[in-house]
Amino acid sequence: MPDVRLSEVIAAYGELVDGDLDERDLVDRLSELTVEVLNRHGIGARRSRPGVVTSAATIAVPLPSMSVSLEICGARAPLTGGQIAAVGARASTTPLVAVLSLRGFAAEAIEGGDNVLLMDRQHLEAILSGLVDPAGLFEEAVHLATFDAEPYLPLTRFLLHRNPAPAPRFMPPDRVPPPWDLLQDTAAEVRVRQVLGGLPGWPEITGMTAVDADRLLLTSADGLIEVHVRRGTTDWFLPMPGLRGAPVRRADGSVLVLCGDAVIAYRGGTVEPIAGGFRAAVGLAADRDGEAWVLSGTGATFGGGSGTLSLTRVGERFGSQQTYGVAFAAGVHGLAWLRGRRFFLATGSDSGIVDLSRSSAVSPRDHVRSEQPYPEHVIALDARTVLTGSGDGRGVGVTICRTDLVTHSVEVLARLRLNKIQGMAEAAEGPVYLLGDVRGNDHSRPRPVILKATIPRPAPAAAEDGPTSFRDLRLAAMGDRRSEDGPTSFRDLRLAAMGDRRSYALDATPIADGGQATVFGARHRASGTRVAFKRLNRRSVDDIARMRREIEAGQRYGDNAHVVPVLDFDPGASWLVMPLASGTAEEVLDELEDPRRLLDLVAAVCAGLRRPHQDGWVHRDLKPTNILRLDGEWAVADWGLGRRPRGQTSQPGRTRAGFLYGTEGFAAPELSDDAHEAGPQADIFSIGQLIGWAVTRQWPRANRPLIPAGTVWQTAVEVMTHDDPARRPASVDDVLELVRSAPAEPTGQG
Repeated sequence: MPDVRLSEVIAAYGELVDGDLDERDLVDRLSELTVEVLNRHGIGARRSRPGVVTSAATIAVPLPSMSVSLEICGARAPLTGGQIAAVGARASTTPLVAVLSLRGFAAEAIEGGDNVLLMDRQHLEAILSGLVDPAGLFEEAVHLATFDAEPYLPLTRFLLHRNPAPAPRFMPPDRVPPPWDLLQDTAAEVRVRQVLGGLPGWPEITGMTAVDADRLLLTSADGLIEVHVRRGTTDWFLPMPGLRGAPVRRADGSVLVLCGDAVIAYRGGTVEPIAGGFRAAVGLAADRDGEAWVLSGTGATFGGGSGTLSLTRVGERFGSQQTYGVAFAAGVHGLAWLRGRRFFLATGSDSGIVDLSRSSAVSPRDHVRSEQPYPEHVIALDARTVLTGSGDGRGVGVTICRTDLVTHSVEVLARLRLNKIQGMAEAAEGPVYLLGDVRGNDHSRPRPVILKATIPRPAPAAAEDGPTSFRDLRLAAMGDRRSEDGPTSFRDLRLAAMGDRRSYALDATPIADGGQATVFGARHRASGTRVAFKRLNRRSVDDIARMRREIEAGQRYGDNAHVVPVLDFDPGASWLVMPLASGTAEEVLDELEDPRRLLDLVAAVCAGLRRPHQDGWVHRDLKPTNILRLDGEWAVADWGLGRRPRGQTSQPGRTRAGFLYGTEGFAAPELSDDAHEAGPQADIFSIGQLIGWAVTRQWPRANRPLIPAGTVWQTAVEVMTHDDPARRPASVDDVLELVRSAPAEPTGQG
């Protein structure tokens, strides 16, 4: 998944440069982020003396071969030659002085920047994203300034090979025949033939994409290589080391590819980082409109917690990436975009489908059987059909399979005698290309081959375009009664969610104003949908961490009608958007005098907690104001004080033993002893107190069960609020069995 802290730094950077802070505050905060990231690289950076341009503190950057004094400037216009001259006049020979201007430099500043290194926004973003080693960047800039009298080193010039060797070549198979017959067998309607064979000198290839029906881009250890299939010619498209995985091509002609811990965009001869902080990135995917996503991390396997798997929307500019933690108990090898925000996650056991407009969890009904051990290469032919390519794990064979995501059927289309498969690409309205390797026993010498596969596209269902299409119904099934119909539809808003505060017009008066956050009614500008906009009042580390928990739980469990979903959120976790509720449980206390109405509420809370409890989450703050009415259903809200599954908590020390945690009266006694160790029984205590509050119409006091004596609820509440958690019901299903023996069966709860 993304490096959590680095992702926070990148999100904070995006907020700063797009915000309206004055220059001094902007520079101060950017300097803090820069120092943190430099020190993550082992550089002992620190704030130093005031600068010349901004008067804010500079950054002392001690390097093995030199020391640099870095001044960040946030002026709204490019720095002039006069400003740079003033810096140069003050600069001494040791340390060297570098000026980093977010708005760049006027031409005369670059031409006359004696004694001053010049850096711009792209250099800073390359450092923050993990694209470059800062020490290497500074040393190369100093070398250029010292020996070539050039104070400004463009990022693209730093990243690209200066004089790359000629691109390695392909030849037709009659000129470079394969060492053996590559085809073992194919399905009756499938045709596969070799079109090119590699000459000696190829580096390792890690991915491929199609530019059009005749041109391919291959990712090698030395950069992107363009291959013209019919002619067999090759040339460098991007001679840049460190690239990996399949690139993606956007409609505007730009190409995105993973490099180190970053995603770069290459367009118009310029390289720029647009996202970063990724560890163990599995791959990139893009939809037809060019929206790009990164899959990173690993799913939970062998009972090892909830995993670190994430899908991150890259965004149009650096600092706008938006991460969704994906709950899927599998080791994911490959990724394909289907449509909307639906993705296919390929594994060697049960693959899965995740729809982020519904939930970030892969539900059991969305598991899809796999017939391959390592399906690393995946392409989607349409919203229901994917092709997967996998080696056999022994290095002697490859299979290509077709999976129907509606029927969950898997068909082997081809078995090939290849040592490995290194890429698959679909040309628009054209063939499918396969990139394999036939190096044999000489493991040190790659020998790539390109094959062309003719695979009939799936025939459209007979009723696909009609109003009674069950295919479309199944593909669009959301499992959420709130998501599809009428004026309360939030599906379109979720699909359009961009993490952009400007998408919402807030009401002048807040709905609720608490200590941690304020909630406003708001309108989503594009769709007109009314929503609730929750904004942090403070931005302490603890406040942001708790907002992140609320976002994560809303993403993961928001497909449940009894959990309040998170529809959109700030990548920096300073705000989130959720449906606008019609009220809270606290506001309908009179209504809850009816035992059936109260039982409906209890059943809804239990339904909302069932899956989180099974996954190891504990809410820890159930109270009347955190139970909201959405479209006639009660739903659990505000997981900010929740505890993630064991092994997945961000910082256990936040819940210190001996401190009150949760809301006094509704919080279980163990939450005051050690809230981090509390289990689902803490939420069950709170449900008992909710019942006591509703029946007695009294607000409970700390650690004192509110028993509704003389009522049908008495026995149930006594058991649920026992001071020993082990003597309370073990699960919410046990709670339901207990309370349903009291009043009549509730209505309308699933």
